Amino acid sequence: MRFEIAKAMDSVRAAAGRAEADPTRPVYHFRPPAQWMNDPNGTIFHNGWYHVFYQHNPYGDAWGHMHWGHARSRDLVHWEHMPMALWPSREEGEAHCFSGCTAIDGGGRPVIFYTSIPTAEGPRQGAEQWAAVGDDELVVWEKHAGNPILSGEMHGGMEVLEWRDPFVFREGSRTFMVLGGKLEERDGGEAVVLVYEAEDEGLERWRYGGVLFRHADKGLRSIECPNFAKVGDRYVLMFSPYGPVEWYAGEFDADAVSFRVEERGRVDASGNYYATNVLYDGEGRCVLFGWVKGFEGGRGWNGCAGLPRVLSLRRDGRLGQEPAPEVEKLRGGSVRFPETELGNGEWVMDGVGGDTLEIAVEIEPQDARAFGLRVRRSADGARGVAIRWEAGSLDVAGVKAPLELDEQDKTLRLHVFVDKSVVEVFANGRECVTRVVYPEPQDLGVEVFAEDGGVVVKSVEVWEVVPIW
Repeated sequence: MRFEIAKAMDSVRAAAGRAEADPTRPVYHFRPPAQWMNDPNGTIFHNGWYHVFYQHNPYGDAWGHMHWGHARSRDLVHWEHMPMALWPSREEGEAHCFSGCTAIDGGGRPVIFYTSIPTAEGPRQGAEQWAAVGDDELVVWEKHAGNPILSGEMHGGMEVLEWRDPFVFREGSRTFMVLGGKLEERDGGEAVVLVYEAEDEGLERWRYGGVLFRHADKGLRSIECPNFAKVGDRYVLMFSPYGPVEWYAGEFDADAVSFRVEERGRVDASGNYYATNVLYDGEGRCVLFGWVKGFEGGRGWNGCAGLPRVLSLRRDGRLGQEPAPEVEKLRGGSVRFPETELGNGEWVMDGVGGDTLEIAVEIEPQDARAFGLRVRRSADGARGVAIRWEAGSLDVAGVKAPLELDEQDKTLRLHVFVDKSVVEVFANGRECVTRVVYPEPQDLGVEVFAEDGGVVVKSVEVWEVVPIW
């Protein structure tokens, strides 16, 4: 094992005890043993394993010293921590290994593509796209001798700021890559997604193919972590624009190297969910990963991954998102309540509560103005994390997502995951809201509520969720 990786892993091990002692730390969402985590990177299904790499600071619980951590899983929920994959090559003037992807080249060789950030004192100016070559188990990685694989010079004099986060995709026999950035122009610039095409099976030579997507907001700082993936019979572009993750669905013309947008929306309404990455597994599913952020500092850890989500395109053209069915493996004991009519007021679930729960509830409005679910409820009802629907909008702890209920079936279907300081909400198969919260430790109750009228609570089921570690 390289000295740099051994040193970094020793630092994480030394911090693990403090991190594990924090009662607010998630126990069934993926996270490193300790210290800082941000973007999921290089997600891939290979030789029967799901692999997740991630931005990792092994030397503290705040951002810095960007390495690539690594874990693998057979089932998407139980994870095995592996040796770190990438480290900053200080001897080559590299300060950070930023985000990227993992691909398998034409000869079956695993290759990581990532953005290399130079040291301030080094001779190199600006970001470059580097590669590392791995063994067949994706455990041992070596920086490519031909780095950089892509450099800013290939843009023919066009300046691209914040050029980073490569993502490789394939269409037919052709291999493409997208990168995010911003073009500087007199009108304030354009945040863009740029596209490149491989010229060889070894994925060592690339040519610039132009701008694939231009963001309409001229004031946007830049585009980070672009993913361009086929879902069903269309392509979905997802990216992180220094705010909630956006998605755009449409048609990709490989010959013209162009993308025609037909639908758009947000992957998650909250800024607590960011920096997505996807993989295709052995069942052909497109599985989404994201970074949950916004935790308090100084706890020996910071950051986790959202639950894996299976993507689909719905009949209405919208992006569908559901928690991967494998998450059900973590269910412990459960309580199910029968259909109940609820007038104006609260229904506290007797005998149900906790800070690691999965909850499925279906509520059909009658004449209530607003209604929903409250988790981490205090015994007196004065506190709680509210998931509240009113007038075509779902509000989760202060973050709103548009959610019109179907005219033929006005049922609100909530699938909620509570994991210590993380609450993930899936609503009607299409809207998601992730929140980082810090309730009082004793606030563990669950209730359904209705305001200014009644509802029919068609079903409620609550499971305990067991830790994955």
